[in-house]
Amino acid sequence: MGEGGGRALAEALRFNTTIMSLNIRGHDLGKGRGRALAEALRLNTTVTSLDLGCNDLGEGGGRSLAETLRLNRGGSLLSWS
Repeated sequence: MGEGGGRALAEALRFNTTIMSLNIRGHDLGKGRGRALAEALRLNTTVTSLDLGCNDLGEGGGRSLAETLRLNRGGSLLSWS
């Protein structure tokens, strides 16, 4: 996906009101982009299904996403195996 693509996705998700299911499995998000995605999803309550499998989010990215999911009650299904 690349850094530019990851940032563009995160920015778009901040203002998303239509996408409910997102599959970004295997797009090599990496640590920094995992954090950017987590930050965007804090503001987004529309996405209820998220597949992040096969992405190297690193410990920091994983923690950021876990905290976001704890705070954001909109998400009901997460896959990141």
